[in-house]
Amino acid sequence: MRMKKALKFAALFLAVLTVLCGCTVTKTKESSLTFNVNTGDRIKVTLNRIDGYKMDSKTPFTVSKDDKDIITGSFLTKDGYDQYYELIKGGDSDAEVIKESTKDGNSYIMYKVTSNGKTEYDFIVMITNSSTGVLMGSLESEEDAAACFEALKFELIK
Repeated sequence: MRMKKALKFAALFLAVLTVLCGCTVTKTKESSLTFNVNTGDRIKVTLNRIDGYKMDSKTPFTVSKDDKDIITGSFLTKDGYDQYYELIKGGDSDAEVIKESTKDGNSYIMYKVTSNGKTEYDFIVMITNSSTGVLMGSLESEEDAAACFEALKFELIK
């Protein structure tokens, strides 16, 4: 009788273990700042700090990792965003578009500019349903700049 009970317990334990092994855990450690932008919008910037990123509350804001600045960003008006967009997409600049897509519902362009032997990886983001864009630049590698950008989220607070 005892052996039968032990086998039932072992079978139940294995079944529970099998179910739990199929689960995943999403790790996030987020912090957010809300900026009152000169467009009149309130923009919430959320940073996933799980990889060691930190963000200051200044304007322009800077995201760093391991005491190294990765990206610096400032807010733009819709007209400012449109001017950057035309400059980048119009072909009149030294900018090379790397990616144009959407993230968290906001459209963005990642591009690079090389000058005096240095390459800068930049992003312009238009925040949906707002009058505000974001311009960000990084002197780090393309991979570091892209990873830092992925850790950021921008949204209009109504």
